Amino acid sequence: MKITNEQIYKKLEEITQVLDKLKQEEEELIHKEEEIEMEEEKLLKLLGKKVNRKHESVLEWTKEIWQNCLHKKSHMTEKKIDFLCKKTGNTCRFVDCPLNREEI
Repeated sequence: MKITNEQIYKKLEEITQVLDKLKQEEEELIHKEEEIEMEEEKLLKLLGKKVNRKHESVLEWTKEIWQNCLHKKSHMTEKKIDFLCKKTGNTCRFVDCPLNREEI
């Protein structure tokens, strides 16, 4: 079976569209995470707790800690993947990551 340049180009366009959609979804998730982190930060301040973080940015934390975390356990379903923290027993999150956060 012969594959034409047009078929290759069409497949590349499809792949590009999927990658663009994934990138957009990732950016939306990062934005939501940052919003949640800001709200949780406000709540901690209201409770009178100060937070000292190694990484202030979710992206920085993701690259430095989350990607290589030994305490992270994945839980997969057909539609999504959740990451659980073995230390906290909760969903793996920037705001309460024990490797990134210390209460003073």
